[in-house]
Amino acid sequence: MPFSNQHFSEIDFQDIQGLVRFGHGHLSGARFYLLNIADAAAARAWLAAAPVTNAATTRLPDVALQIAFTYDGLKALGLSEDILRSFSDEFIVGMAGDESRSRRLGDVGPNDPTRWQWGRAGAVPHMMVLLYATPERLASREIEIKRAPWLTAFAELGILTTEDSGANEPFGFKDGISQPAIDWERNKPKRLRDTVDYTNVAALGEFLLGYPNEYTRYTDRPLVEELNDPERILPLAEDKTGKRDFGRNGTYLVFRDLSQDVPAFWRYIDAQAGQNPDERWKLAHAMVGRTTAGDPIVRIRPESIDGVATDPQSVWENQFTYESDPEGIACPYGAHIRRSNPRNADLPPDARRLLRRIVRVLGFGSRGPRDDLLSSTRFHRILRRGREYGPRLRVEDILGGDSRDSGRTERGVSETELNAERGLRFICLNANILRQFEFIQSAWIENPKFDGLDERDPLLGGRGASSTGTATDTFTQPQDNGLCTRIRGLSEFVTVRGGAYFFMPGISALRYISRIS
Repeated sequence: MPFSNQHFSEIDFQDIQGLVRFGHGHLSGARFYLLNIADAAAARAWLAAAPVTNAATTRLPDVALQIAFTYDGLKALGLSEDILRSFSDEFIVGMAGDESRSRRLGDVGPNDPTRWQWGRAGAVPHMMVLLYATPERLASREIEIKRAPWLTAFAELGILTTEDSGANEPFGFKDGISQPAIDWERNKPKRLRDTVDYTNVAALGEFLLGYPNEYTRYTDRPLVEELNDPERILPLAEDKTGKRDFGRNGTYLVFRDLSQDVPAFWRYIDAQAGQNPDERWKLAHAMVGRTTAGDPIVRIRPESIDGVATDPQSVWENQFTYESDPEGIACPYGAHIRRSNPRNADLPPDARRLLRRIVRVLGFGSRGPRDDLLSSTRFHRILRRGREYGPRLRVEDILGGDSRDSGRTERGVSETELNAERGLRFICLNANILRQFEFIQSAWIENPKFDGLDERDPLLGGRGASSTGTATDTFTQPQDNGLCTRIRGLSEFVTVRGGAYFFMPGISALRYISRIS
C-alpha cells in the first residue's frame, strides 16, 4: 500500500539487528548454528536473555549475535495463526518446498534439494543463530551463548563454519563490492526515485519491512491488533492506524550453502586459454566482469555521481554503468556481474524526456542490439552478507608455477588440500524474496535467454538444456567486428548443498516472541 503524507517516525536502530547495517565484515570469525526447537518454553526463555546485537552502536562491536527463524520455527514457538499467515508465500512455502520454485532457482540435477545436506524436506531447521567474533573470542563466545537453557531448548542440526580468506571469494576474486547504499535518512529525493540514470541509493523499505520501498509502498507484512499486544512491545505501523507492526525492522534472510569447485574452474579457464597466462586472465575477467582485484573491466569512472565528485577508487568500482559498452565488448552481456546487476542497461543515457521514454519503452532508438531486453535493476537489489568457508586455494596451487607466467612447476599443495570442500555461505537480506532474490536468481542468473543469449551465468548457472532443448554450457564474447567468439563445455562450478528462507525479526518482535504464553 502507498505511504501517506504523515511525518515518518524516526528509525530506532536499537530495534534493528546489527547485520543489516554493519554486515560484521570486521569480525573475521563466524559460525552459523542450525537449530530445531526441542522445548518451546525453554527456547523462548533463551531468546528473552539472548544478547542480540542491534544497529545502534556508535562503535563496531567485537562480538555479534543475530537470530533468524524459518516459518516452521515461528510456528513451533507458538506464534499466532493470524501473524503466521501474514508472511509472504515464499517464506511460508520455503526455498525447497515447491518444485516449480526449485526449477526457477536452478535447483535441479546436482542442485536438486533431495541432494542437499540440509534444507531439504524433513531437514529444514527451525532457526539459525549467527555468531560473529574476532578469532580469539569466537570459542569463548560460543561457550557463553550455549549456557542453559540452550541444551534443553534446542537440538543442533549442524554448525556451519567459515574461514577468513581476506577480501576474496574462493575462485579468487575480490568479493562484497557491489552493495546498494541504504537511504537510512529516508530523504531519497523524488528526482532519484523517478530518474532513468543509474543510482546506487536504495530505499530503506527494500531491505527492512515497515518502511516505503522503491515503489513508495509498504511491503505486506504481519500486523497485529493493539489488543493483541497489551504490553505495547511492538512499534506502531506507519501506514495503518491502530496496528502494531510485527514486521517492522525485520528482514527476510536468504541462505544458500554453495560449494565451489575451484580446481575445475581454473583448469577449464586454462584449457580454453591454451595454457597462455595472459589469455587465461582475460577470459576469467570477462566471465566475472571484474579483475581479481575487483576493478570493473568497463573502466569508465564518472566525474561525479548525483552532483558529488567521485572517490578515485571505492565509489567508482561500484557506481559504474554500461553506458560506454552497449555492445558488450568490454564486459560481455553474460558476465556474472552484468547478469547479477545490469545497472543502467535497460535505459539509454539520453532517455530523459517523455517522448524519448515512450520510444524507448516501445523498443526503438536503442544504442545496442540488446538494449531493450533487460528489466530495471532499481527494484531488484539485495544486501549480501555471505562468508567463505574452506581452505584458500591459489591459481598456482592448481596449475603449478607462477600464475602470472608460463613456467610450470609442481603444485605446493596435497591432493587432500586441493580437493577440500570450499565455497560460500551465501546470505542476502531483502524485504521481498520474490521480487528481489528470486527475481535475480531466476530472471538473470539462471535464465538462458537473458539479454537474448543461449547460456546461463558462467559461474553460478546450471548447464542443463533450456526449455527448447538448446545447450547452455557456453559463454559468448562480442567482438569489435560484430561477430562473437563462444567457448563451450562449461561445467557446473557451483553446487547447492543446502538452503532456506529465514525471517530475521526486529528486537521488539524477538521480545514479543519470547513472551508468548
